[in-house]
Amino acid sequence: MSDVRVFINYRRRDTRHVAGRLRDRIVTQFGADAVFVDVESILPGQDYVHAIDDAVSRCLVMCVLIGESWLRPDANGRRRIDDERDRLRLEIEAGLRHRTVVIPVLVDEATMPKAAELPASLEPLSRHQAVRVRYDSFTSDSDHLLTVIGRIAAKEGQATEQTPLGDTRTGTTRTSKDTPSVVRRAARWTTVGALVLTALYLLGTTSELGDVVAASRPNLPDSGSWGALVWLLPALPVVLAGLLVVARAGPGVALGCITGAAWWVLLSLVLVAARVPGAAHGQHVLVLALLAVAAVALVAGEPALRTRAPANHVRPALLATVLMLVAIVLRGLAPWLAKLLSGTAVQPFDAAAFTGDEAFWLAVAAPLVICGPVVAAELSLVQLRALVTLATLQVLYPFLLRVLMFSDAAQAHTPLVALVDDLIFMAGSMCMLSSVRAAQSEKMRHGVQPLAGGVGVPQ
Repeated sequence: MSDVRVFINYRRRDTRHVAGRLRDRIVTQFGADAVFVDVESILPGQDYVHAIDDAVSRCLVMCVLIGESWLRPDANGRRRIDDERDRLRLEIEAGLRHRTVVIPVLVDEATMPKAAELPASLEPLSRHQAVRVRYDSFTSDSDHLLTVIGRIAAKEGQATEQTPLGDTRTGTTRTSKDTPSVVRRAARWTTVGALVLTALYLLGTTSELGDVVAASRPNLPDSGSWGALVWLLPALPVVLAGLLVVARAGPGVALGCITGAAWWVLLSLVLVAARVPGAAHGQHVLVLALLAVAAVALVAGEPALRTRAPANHVRPALLATVLMLVAIVLRGLAPWLAKLLSGTAVQPFDAAAFTGDEAFWLAVAAPLVICGPVVAAELSLVQLRALVTLATLQVLYPFLLRVLMFSDAAQAHTPLVALVDDLIFMAGSMCMLSSVRAAQSEKMRHGVQPLAGGVGVPQ
């Protein structure tokens, strides 16, 4: 049984085909019982007004489809919306009256009606945040709307009793324990617990791992307090992720923070294992295990993160692939390019020397791991936010490293080539972030904004 209830309000002559397509997408995403469409959901002989009012009262969300002729008068100069018995008006009035999130859905070039253009009973509709659905971008636009609906359902998930909408056909009432809500709560607090343990463990082991981390980084000061700060650095995204999960906001950003912190710890583990003989690895492995538990629990508790993504379009995928390849070259060859650009004596390019360096493979793997999914598939907004956050953290990492060890680096007279190396590496990371945005350019034009009734849907 789905815990999502959506009422589709539409004018047949204006938005009938959009309503049908949207219904099909809602059914695919949330199940057949998740949607109410008047023609299908009312049995012959039922009182239409009572059935509509009862159905709306059971819904979490009402989608009001507004086409270009929604307010247009008929041949006699009368607007149907001004008729108190108008079906569409009765449905919207019921939605505004009940605890239903009413979302205006602007179809193609339709504009949001102003309060002065609406009957007094519908004036609150003009203050509701709208979304837009166009014919030529229906898949991505409707995916944005489904993400919003999923987040609203997640915020309402604390209710333990639900009545399936489909019962309006027979007038019967069924109740059932809202098992998905229990699962979401358990997953959320599992995530929070794992993140709290991670942050505390990073803080508790800072002093013993600082020198080890510093010794594993070539061309950087091998002493000073910055090594301890670098080990503690993943705690920043970990704490941010924990706050987002507790607030039940931004699951995509939270997942991106968790995976970004895990990538930083993995980088440290690989460098320590390769360059500091005899160093213990248990601390790194334990932190990675805790972050893995947090990520799995978060995905288990957030349906929007598990949305099946269709194949991406060819043009954005090609552009994203080009940017991904540029990112791979800049990040992987940054040391050699830095020597070349800074005028330092540089030897002929030696591919074997680069491929034998662990840092090279980590630098190359990041664009493949982050950009690969967005090139191949058209992700949901929540999934996209996770990858954008992960890519952004990779841009910030070398910058934060230099900030943390600025005083030590100044005393050691860090050579120009190391700074140029960082700049090239950051440029490659920026190309990686641009690849993510280019692959999902249609989605990036949409922001999930606060909806009416104070229900916020951050990504």
